[in-house]
Amino acid sequence: MVVFGESWLICTATFAVCIIVLMKRIGMDLLGEAPYELAIKAIYTTFIYAVIAYLTELRSKQGFTGSESSDKAFYKWLRIFETFPEGIALIRNNYILYANKSLKGILEIHQD
Repeated sequence: MVVFGESWLICTATFAVCIIVLMKRIGMDLLGEAPYELAIKAIYTTFIYAVIAYLTELRSKQGFTGSESSDKAFYKWLRIFETFPEGIALIRNNYILYANKSLKGILEIHQD
C-alpha cells in the first residue's frame, strides 16, 4: 500500500531502472563508455528527477487542498494583476485596496 504523498518515490524508482537500462544500452554497447561514468550519470539524472517529482507533487497537493497561505496566494495574484495591460483595482467598502500600474496610467493618477 502506498502512503499518501509518497508516489514520487515509486515514480523515481521506475525512472531509475529505465535510465540505467537506457544508459547501459547506449553508453556501454554503442559508445563504449566506462561503467563508473554511466553510474555517475544515472545517479545524477535520477537525483534531479527525484527533486522535480517531489516538488511537483508537493505543489500540486498544496494547490489541490488549498493549503497555501492566504498571504502567499494574495501576493501571487498581485504579481499576475501587475502584468495586465488593462486597469485593475481591488475595492472593498469603497476603498481601493490595490490598483495596478496600468489603471494609474489610464486614470492619470500621479502619486509623489
